[in-house]
Amino acid sequence: MESSLAGQLSRLIGASAVSTGNEHEIDGLTPEAVVRPVDQVQLSEVLRWASSQQVSLLPRGGGTRSSLGNIPRKADVVLDMGAFNQLVDYQPADMTATVQAGLTLSSMQRHLALGGEFVPLESAQAERSTVGGILSSARAAPCPTPMAYPGNGSSA
Repeated sequence: MESSLAGQLSRLIGASAVSTGNEHEIDGLTPEAVVRPVDQVQLSEVLRWASSQQVSLLPRGGGTRSSLGNIPRKADVVLDMGAFNQLVDYQPADMTATVQAGLTLSSMQRHLALGGEFVPLESAQAERSTVGGILSSARAAPCPTPMAYPGNGSSA
């Protein structure tokens, strides 16, 4: 069995989606690898592999809330969700939107502003904070008025 997690991941989904974990230290733990799947097929392969190998995965979006929550016991691989940053579907008439977890709050608000809408959430780092990170950390502060985004007609 290959001892390098980065090597195993590189063979699984390609070397271009894998790097060493030096740039993603979390609470004093340095992961052996960082993996950035580019689609749902790669993501499911990584999840299946990690489960079968009992490898810990730490999901990461914009990294703005990585110090919240319990300190991880181990950090084998960081799962960078940055490639999952799309607005999948938006129906202004129904006031519904489907977004991927890696979409930033500011990007989502700009998309919704085109339909005259916004999501009543705030983040001090809206350009980096991802929808997945905001919701998973339960740090979504309600926004009392529409935030100022191009196209939504607000001046707040």
